[in-house]
Amino acid sequence: MNDRFIINNNKFIINSIRTDLSTGKTELELITEFQIPQSSSAPDSTPPTIPTGLTLLQISSTGARIIWNDSEDNIGVVGYNLYIDNALYDSTIVAAAEISGLNPSTSYDIQVTAFDSANNESEKSSTLTITTS
Repeated sequence: MNDRFIINNNKFIINSIRTDLSTGKTELELITEFQIPQSSSAPDSTPPTIPTGLTLLQISSTGARIIWNDSEDNIGVVGYNLYIDNALYDSTIVAAAEISGLNPSTSYDIQVTAFDSANNESEKSSTLTITTS
């Protein structure tokens, strides 16, 4: 499954693309669609809360699955940035990530930030250190 997050003139569309490996058939499923109202008030400058509770669910020689607690924001969290060894690895819209492309028998430091629709980014979470098998 591949999640897609599309922003079009303040309209957010979240799709899931699934491919059946046995048939090669690909399906696009609309998960949700929403719009954040425009406000004439002062711009949002408050970052979301720092993500907490980074937890390793699964690890292999080349990848890992992690989850964390949802962050909160005065307007709303729209995503999370995942950092591996202080470098941005990926962004996600849910409080979970599947990491791939890691080297066997290697330690990595994982941190997460949350961001809102005004691109305010939280401070980095506490570090979760993982070691691939």
